[in-house]
Amino acid sequence: MSSGASPSSITFSWQGVKDGLKLAPILSTPAAVFGLAYGVYARQSGLNLAEALAMSLSVFAGASQFAVTGLYTQSAPLLVMLVAAFAINVRFFLQGAALQPYIRHLPKSRILPSLFLLADGNWAYTLKACKEGRCDVAMLPAAGLTIAIPWVIFTYLGHAVGAGIADPRIFGLDFILYAMFASMLPRSWSGRLDLIGWGVAALGAIAMMRAGYPEWGIAVGALAGSLAGGMARVRQY
Repeated sequence: MSSGASPSSITFSWQGVKDGLKLAPILSTPAAVFGLAYGVYARQSGLNLAEALAMSLSVFAGASQFAVTGLYTQSAPLLVMLVAAFAINVRFFLQGAALQPYIRHLPKSRILPSLFLLADGNWAYTLKACKEGRCDVAMLPAAGLTIAIPWVIFTYLGHAVGAGIADPRIFGLDFILYAMFASMLPRSWSGRLDLIGWGVAALGAIAMMRAGYPEWGIAVGALAGSLAGGMARVRQY
């Protein structure tokens, strides 16, 4: 293991739960904001409350929820929605691989629920702690709950608020999906090579729209951008 923690030092304890819950002030606020936005977007897209809550409870992935909801309202084929969700969430494969040295010795009864609550924030804090030699993996699901709970609660509140908005364009709510993806770009920036993936993604989406297949825009753009970005980094090394 090339990390800062050895198998004997990796734990899953109440101390990890406490450490994860302490991250609530950092992780809960953005989760609440995105949950509220998603609830409004889901309502304006035609999803009822049960469908919106089911999406937040079962998918628990902000970007793909927005994308799949938009595709669903366009009556896009199931394959399109699956490809879009896969391409947008492919980073979780890498996050899981980064955690693998620290969780492989734990029973699946703990690993699987923890990974269900995997998100960018709790992954980053858990991985940092493990690399520093204080690896209590219980931090991952505990911190995940500080994201999931406000996400679901504010999805409900957003859906309720959306009921009182007759025309979403007045408040720019028809632009939520695009604004949400744009807001993810600065925090995901890691260097100029990112521009290759972003550019290919944009061109792929535009090409699908120009070809008369707008429902394929997100799926093709995300998949093409991911492949182009990955190939660019492989060539660099």
